[in-house]
Amino acid sequence: MQLILGDFLNTPELKMGRFDLITCVASLHHMPLLPALERMRDLLAPGGELRVVGLSANKTISDWIISGMVLVPIRLMSKARRESGYPDMTTAQPSESFTEIRAAAATILPGSQVRRRVYYRYTIAWVKPLVNKE
Repeated sequence: MQLILGDFLNTPELKMGRFDLITCVASLHHMPLLPALERMRDLLAPGGELRVVGLSANKTISDWIISGMVLVPIRLMSKARRESGYPDMTTAQPSESFTEIRAAAATILPGSQVRRRVYYRYTIAWVKPLVNKE
């Protein structure tokens, strides 16, 4: 096993088409969306899987309505679980809406499944085709 410390967008030691699984949890909104999705796509081996749990920005009326509808249940679940914030954690507000993320994924990761989830999150699931159709 090899550990590489660096920015995955620019680290040359990462070999294209080598990884069977890439996961990205609550970090995609810290990066430029299109280059990050393209890099993850390129790093995956044919048949490799990409799994993302991300956060999206509320930009449209439907985004705000959906967020408003789940706000009370989310707050109640957080209180029941005695969740607290993370004062020393680096945070960033997401800049792309769910619709923008879905459109980017459809372009860069054809056939990907993008779903809105609770706690202001979404998921992307994608398997890189075995044969390159470009």
